Amino acid sequence: MTPSLDLASVALFLTVLELGSVSKAARRHDLSQPSATARLARLESELGVALLERAPTGTVPTPAGQSLARDARRLLDAADDVVETSRQLRTDAAASVRIGSVAGLAPEPLGGWIRSWEWPRSVTVDLVVDHAAGIADAVRRGEVDLGLVDGPAEPIGLRSASIATDRVVAVVGPRHRWHGLARPVGVAHLLAERLVVTERGVGTGDVVDHVLGSRLDDTDVRTVRGIDDVLLAASTSDEIGFAPARCLVEPLEALDLDVTLWQPIRLVWRGRRPERNAARALVDHLRFGPSRSLDRT
Repeated sequence: MTPSLDLASVALFLTVLELGSVSKAARRHDLSQPSATARLARLESELGVALLERAPTGTVPTPAGQSLARDARRLLDAADDVVETSRQLRTDAAASVRIGSVAGLAPEPLGGWIRSWEWPRSVTVDLVVDHAAGIADAVRRGEVDLGLVDGPAEPIGLRSASIATDRVVAVVGPRHRWHGLARPVGVAHLLAERLVVTERGVGTGDVVDHVLGSRLDDTDVRTVRGIDDVLLAASTSDEIGFAPARCLVEPLEALDLDVTLWQPIRLVWRGRRPERNAARALVDHLRFGPSRSLDRT
């Protein structure tokens, strides 16, 4: 292709092949017939070959024109791709990706995951923090583009991908006699204590219920709404709380249990692919990146 090749003239040439008439092609392109004829002549001059010839049935391609027609179609398809990509970039440059996340993932590690994502700098990220069930509902309603949730099961009605793993740990504060304990604690002894866990729908509480199940029936268990409530209760009372390892803060300590409560961190979205281009790119980045562990204990 020469630098002066006119794509509009290439499109006109292909329309002549489709309709078999220069005059009909001119009308489709909103040109006069002399103007269309002149454009086609310039295109032939630029390419150095004759493209069209008269025949009893109308205007037909020359052998050279027939050979070049396929490449001409590919050229216009490629030009369309460039225009569409630039349109998407203009749209996304002024757009934001709305992410709903469970507690303890922002500013890190979520910030690190986003910083490693290759996308135009002008795309902004809006964050909403809630429990897992609330985030899943926000994705279903279209209030956020993507969700980061924890818990043992995939949210119903959403696409999801496990992108990281974390542990749920039993935590004690300074008022509990096990604070500073160096030996492991069996689950049977743990269940004889006063426990505080999140309510159902919060991923951590669902993990505890999934792993311990009916063993909690005869246990003194208090439920609270969120992880912050668990951490506050454990740090100021003799209750033992269950919290993600990523949320562990001083003066709380994680007990060494004889059972491990693993939970995945899932990326969730609505439909086959998110509607926004930037959100689709972020899904691909997080889904196909390296495996991640959030456990630092």
